[in-house]
Amino acid sequence: MRTLLTLSLAAACSEPPAKVAAPPPGEVEAEETGYTEPQHTGPGAVHSSDDGCDRVPMFLLGGQSNMEGNVNDTLFTQLLEELGTGSDDDLQARLLAALRYWYFEVDDGYASYGWTDPMADLQTAELIAYRDQGLLGDGLTAPLTETYCSFNDAPLAPLGVNCGYPFGPELMLGHARAASGHPDTSYVKVARGGTTLFTDWRSPSSGETGPDYERLRNRIRSLARNPAGVHPVCEAEDCHWAAFIWFQGENDSFDQTHASAYEANLKSLLADVRAEVADPALPVIIVQTGAWAQSMYFGADVAAAQQRVVDEDPYARLVVTDDLSGFYHYDPAAQLVIGKRIADALEDALTCE
Repeated sequence: MRTLLTLSLAAACSEPPAKVAAPPPGEVEAEETGYTEPQHTGPGAVHSSDDGCDRVPMFLLGGQSNMEGNVNDTLFTQLLEELGTGSDDDLQARLLAALRYWYFEVDDGYASYGWTDPMADLQTAELIAYRDQGLLGDGLTAPLTETYCSFNDAPLAPLGVNCGYPFGPELMLGHARAASGHPDTSYVKVARGGTTLFTDWRSPSSGETGPDYERLRNRIRSLARNPAGVHPVCEAEDCHWAAFIWFQGENDSFDQTHASAYEANLKSLLADVRAEVADPALPVIIVQTGAWAQSMYFGADVAAAQQRVVDEDPYARLVVTDDLSGFYHYDPAAQLVIGKRIADALEDALTCE
């Protein structure tokens, strides 16, 4: 089982919490699908070398609201302030207090169902570890000079707290990879909250094409059509899509038909993305749905489908998230942890590093 789990503290999630028995506003949406092995050629491919290791890697990201981000920026700012000030002796306690206040006091404690003590201990310990590794601090909010990001129709820009609402996993992912010596790259993110793989992201191998897959396909093809629009170096250098990162599944967890078809639909999606980039061995990172989604009606089925797809795919890796925040939108600390886990998974998956 190729599962990336840096620290395995499982959050209990057997019954949906009372406050979220129904999907949150804007998060919800039917048919069957199959899997067809496509021919691996496509207009999104940009190739020149035999092994591809002298080409500049670009990364494609897709998903729904947690890929967008939807984190609380006030909590994010407070966590960074605590990490940058005061004594280390009580640092974790101060971080825990900031998290606890947001979960239990803001909006009359609406997010409190998402709290567990193991989750909070894990997230705060990871933040301190990232700070000690030089991944947190003033540099996290300052745009990187050689790492770029684009979010849907927004212009390409140096990566900062600017590639989502206000950021998703790409923030820590980009900083971790830059710190590891991989600065020249872009994270091209196509994401929309409340979308399903069953309808919105449905790919051609299933017999239909959803609107969000169309947007993803257009971004894949943009590397061939307008290389500089993906990263400035791509105008002169040979760039390629190095991996696909998929962070979605919550909205397929509310409907039995959607959940039952999720495995076949995900296989179709990965096959069609690989066909578009003309790389049948394109590495894929699947971020498994977390505690909140797994507590929903058919969420455990979706998570199990994601696991099976990774188990059967030698080029896929799974990032586990059910030990993190149980809120339907991950808190900023959880998003930073997820970004680092994706970076670690890429280190394992990419053959040229």
